Amino acid sequence: MLEAYGLIKRIEHNIIDRQALWPELERVRKEGVAFDREDSMLGGLCIGAPIRDADGRVIVALSVSTPIQRIPPDREKQVQEGVLRVAQAVSVALLAANG
Repeated sequence: MLEAYGLIKRIEHNIIDRQALWPELERVRKEGVAFDREDSMLGGLCIGAPIRDADGRVIVALSVSTPIQRIPPDREKQVQEGVLRVAQAVSVALLAANG
């Protein structure tokens, strides 16, 4: 996708430098959760986590989106943990269903 579309500045918070993108992608891989803090829409917050198949491959993702002012920083960690917990539960349920 990077080769086809590049990194285009849409709003002030976008990452448009590939060298800045790689550490963020590594953080997402390590923590298992991605954030969109006004990256695609001013005032928007999105927290997402992968749902994996039996081989550990990401097949879909689950996310929660809200206006950023509805989740204060001290509550954001709770929402992050909830998104991760549900995504992991769905992964386990899919594994059991396809078992």
